[in-house]
Amino acid sequence: MLNFKGLLLAATALAGFANAAPAPTVNAKPGDVIPGRYIVSLKKDAGPRLLGTHLDWVGGIHARALGGAADVKGIERTFNGSYGFQGYAGAFDDATVKEIRNNPDVDRVEEDRVWELSWLDEQQQQQQHVEKRDEFIQQQNATWGLASVSHRAPGASDYRYHELAGEDTYAYVIDTGVRVTHEEFEGRAVHAWTAFDSNEDNVGHGTHVAGTIGGKTWGVSKKANILAVKIFNERSSTTSTILAGFDWAVNDIISKGRQKKSALNMSLGGFFSLQFNMAVERAADKDVLSIVAAGNENSNAALTSPASARSAVTVAAIDREWKRAFYSNYGSVVDIFAPGSNITSAWNTSDTAEKIISGTSMATPHVVGLALYAMSVDGVGGVKDVTDHLISVSTMDKVQDPRGTPNRIGNNNNPYQ
Repeated sequence: MLNFKGLLLAATALAGFANAAPAPTVNAKPGDVIPGRYIVSLKKDAGPRLLGTHLDWVGGIHARALGGAADVKGIERTFNGSYGFQGYAGAFDDATVKEIRNNPDVDRVEEDRVWELSWLDEQQQQQQHVEKRDEFIQQQNATWGLASVSHRAPGASDYRYHELAGEDTYAYVIDTGVRVTHEEFEGRAVHAWTAFDSNEDNVGHGTHVAGTIGGKTWGVSKKANILAVKIFNERSSTTSTILAGFDWAVNDIISKGRQKKSALNMSLGGFFSLQFNMAVERAADKDVLSIVAAGNENSNAALTSPASARSAVTVAAIDREWKRAFYSNYGSVVDIFAPGSNITSAWNTSDTAEKIISGTSMATPHVVGLALYAMSVDGVGGVKDVTDHLISVSTMDKVQDPRGTPNRIGNNNNPYQ
């Protein structure tokens, strides 16, 4: 998963402020606070007019506090989501932060933190063959992950799915970017938004995630559209950058009326953040579905965000034997398990590249694929209905060592299992 140790969300760069994503401190570790950088959220009833007035006020006290000095930038990003999350991020001196905290319009102030990618690499090759059966298709020699989400017991080697899986649906992959020219995507992937100068996936993580959602070979929903929202340029990024990508994606879904045919994939996580959870909840209030990784720390997912967000679908990982993966987080806040260890998918190094990696990052896109499958094949839409559907058709009581986690594995509910 994308391993951050602190977070929040929502944002678009304010015209006139810096557009470049802030770089993590050199040699910073996941979870480290970025000195002098903060994320501020306003109270829920704040609107665009109040936000504008508040930003003017902040700009004034920042300028007075610095006396014209330019080494502390002030406001760098604003969060003005149509789903009710209002705020901003930037660099402020201590005196300005104290005044911001005391302002009655402010709900919460959190320090910006470092995020980092985390996965386990493996090596393996597989051959594929697809065979059609009525409206359902049988993909022979599929990955064990695809086989697991279409069968009720471990050990299967084929993937059974409906031919419409993913049609007219949209996966917003909030990640490292996606190699959209990869042959797995057949022209269905686009660069949607980036926090950086380039849209390219320099890491591979986002391309791998997207391939599991909608790749022609490796994907659960093979006709899904992929929108790459790039918030990592390498293995580390910042909370405020993640916020910016999340905010853009939520607003894009709402503005285009895609709530019942789209899902956000967030293969990332970190320290518990009330602000991040609040943004996920407010997006869910507008029927935007967030599917998130439980985390790779072998600990209680309730201590992390956005895994602990009430309305998120939180995904833990199993291995090939359907045992909870040794690294996977667990607990009652987890909604569902999915395959996460030694998962083959597309990679960023060429248009035919593939790679095997592990993590709850790899489990999460299996469930995003299943959500889009439910939307396209079963006609299920909306946060509550899709969540309820994923749970109701899951494979029950087959996970070994669930460690207090609801014992269910994601499944596409095809009739040939």
